[in-house]
Amino acid sequence: MALQNDNYVIAPVVGAFDALEFVFASAKPVSVGEIGRGCGRNKTTVYRYVQTLLFLGYLQVAAGGGYEIGPAVHALQTDDARDHTVRAVAEPVIRELNSSLHETVNLGVPKGRRVYYLSILAGADDNGGIAQVGDGDYFHCTALGKAILAFQSPEFRAAHLREELLRLTDHTILDKERLFAELREVRRRGYAVDRDENEAGYSCFGVPVRDCRGVPIAAISVSLQSDRVTRTREFEVSECVMAAARRIEAKLLRRRDAVGRADSGSGEARP
Repeated sequence: MALQNDNYVIAPVVGAFDALEFVFASAKPVSVGEIGRGCGRNKTTVYRYVQTLLFLGYLQVAAGGGYEIGPAVHALQTDDARDHTVRAVAEPVIRELNSSLHETVNLGVPKGRRVYYLSILAGADDNGGIAQVGDGDYFHCTALGKAILAFQSPEFRAAHLREELLRLTDHTILDKERLFAELREVRRRGYAVDRDENEAGYSCFGVPVRDCRGVPIAAISVSLQSDRVTRTREFEVSECVMAAARRIEAKLLRRRDAVGRADSGSGEARP
């Protein structure tokens, strides 16, 4: 399509989209050199485009090397802006967590009175839990939900726990005073635990992902069969989940700062 006025077209943005479209059209992961040759641009410039697209989640490093389309491309059609950003930024981190622990990793966001799953990466011994991407679970019986509740304001917690707590398993906590005490313990140690409370036979360890104000906007958790949970395994898993959550927070902050700098330096030219 011909542009009426190309004076306002930003050449590097066009170049980055050219690179993205080349990768999208490729049947297999491609290298920087292949992208450069396909787009008719030099390798150094294309490398910068690729690094920017990786940072934003539109590309990702393929398992066997090279670059392929990242989760942000698919998320554009299905998620609202914040969910898309959180999932795109968190995806590489939770994939590493999944690979290092060989356990199921979950990413969830609060919506209304439930936590909805944005991503579920199955572990090596996962027999198939009941949760699927897009499903919602209650706050009071999941590690994801308790991690979010624990670091919210007292008013938020009271509003979300005002109704009668529903029983999901024989281990679901139904007493609100006991639950509030557990949330205080979550704040003290930094992670939440669900021991057979949402799904019998499974335990989860969850940590909130907070924004620059300290407000939880998401949470990640690791699920494993309860009969494999030992004190050593709990320590190992919880430490890894807390570290992963901090990495996601740092990436979100860097992304926000980068967008802020770009916005402040891109004032529109007067006609």
